[in-house]
Amino acid sequence: CQSLQPKVINIDEEAAGNSSGEDINATKA
Repeated sequence: CQSLQPKVINIDEEAAGNSSGEDINATKA
């Protein structure tokens, strides 16, 4: 799980810049 956390953080940063909330929800799911 620890290896997934940094990936999720990077995706969150990119999604925040692109204003894509759906991508963040799909990643957490």
